[in-house]
Amino acid sequence: LGKAMYAISAGVDESRWEAEYTMGRGVNMTLCKDKCEAGCSEYLLPGKGKCFNPQHLFPADQQWGNFDVRDVCNRTHVRRSFYKSSNATCTYQTDLYELPLHECIGPFSKPRPWGIFSCIAPQDEVTVVLLA
Repeated sequence: LGKAMYAISAGVDESRWEAEYTMGRGVNMTLCKDKCEAGCSEYLLPGKGKCFNPQHLFPADQQWGNFDVRDVCNRTHVRRSFYKSSNATCTYQTDLYELPLHECIGPFSKPRPWGIFSCIAPQDEVTVVLLA
């Protein structure tokens, strides 16, 4: 994970973050091959603190790892948690990051190492739209 991501370290006031959650919002994640300008794919993710497994949602997409993820938005960041589980149960958290909204950040993993996150209105379905 790149230096532009913000990891939550020990001692962070978790209750403050909890109070800032904006529940009921999904996450729009646009990942690109070239600094958020070219070769982009857009992902609409559950957000709202709902556990999901990217391999189940996007089985043919090499962007995603095997492990469960949980995203929650607040006014300025997406809080992304990763887990050891791979069955959409979000068991045994391994990593936790605060990702700024509306900024090109990265690098992530290939094939699209750069991304922009935004919080969106609730989504009934999770879809991927290939832009390039």
